Amino acid sequence: MAKRESSHQRDHQTRLRIERGIVERNLIKTNPALAADMLLPTVSYMDFSQRTVNRIAGSEDSDERTALGGSLVIAEEHVTDATRLLVEVDSEEQEVTESLIVAPTKSYPIYEVVQLDLIDVRDLPAEATYPVLVRFSSAATLAELTRQTLSAILRCNKTSKLRGSQEIFTPTTQAQEALVALPGLVVRDESALRDFVTYLYMLIYEGAGDQKLRFIKDHGGPMELDECDAIWNLKALRNKWLSHDPEHGGAKAIDKSYRSLAEALKNLGLNTFPSTRREFEEVQRKVLNMLLEFHTELERRITGT
Repeated sequence: MAKRESSHQRDHQTRLRIERGIVERNLIKTNPALAADMLLPTVSYMDFSQRTVNRIAGSEDSDERTALGGSLVIAEEHVTDATRLLVEVDSEEQEVTESLIVAPTKSYPIYEVVQLDLIDVRDLPAEATYPVLVRFSSAATLAELTRQTLSAILRCNKTSKLRGSQEIFTPTTQAQEALVALPGLVVRDESALRDFVTYLYMLIYEGAGDQKLRFIKDHGGPMELDECDAIWNLKALRNKWLSHDPEHGGAKAIDKSYRSLAEALKNLGLNTFPSTRREFEEVQRKVLNMLLEFHTELERRITGT
């Protein structure tokens, strides 16, 4: 009982933290749609938590109860990290910025998928902590990597401002929508990969200036063009496959599109399009690892160390 009361206290504190950020930034007035989006991780978690507690109470299977309890442990860690990302964004919401990219329909499937992963294990250690449990779910492992990558992006902004420069990645409405949605995505098919890449593109490529990317030396940044493969891979996945038909255009344009896409897939360890759950998860993992490495190096270059 005491443990569940403690969980209820964390739920309440998490929601209060988000609501305080919404009020401080006056989002109810300036951008009510974003204000509603920011509550998605917390509301989804609270609904999931209550349903899971009810399932635990009604289950006579000890393995299932252990898995259900473990999914709550992972969900608590996730929602705490995910909401921290949202409140760390330093943005004065003065206008809704325009984007040619349409954001995907928002959902937050991570909690349910992690729970199914754990139920499938059947022999989880009882009373296991988060660092132990996360190893039993590929979705949880990738969600953690997503949060780490997003945190690295936000650190680049903070470090740039500490050095007296502007933010590298402008926290537009679209960028903040991406910060809401990305930690909750589960990439196991092409549709989910499309959402994943679209949100990253909005946050990183569009956020950094689109055609005048602020992290590149030609536009005042510290990175050479040939040091940005993580970004070019992301761009190729979106523009040459997931959001555009590579068959569009003349013969030379089509050939160029396929060569760009083939190079991006090769950089991600594939010789052709992913087709299985494992391959889609591996694409997500490699995209995130490359982006994490890129933004870690970008932050180091900004500091001048």
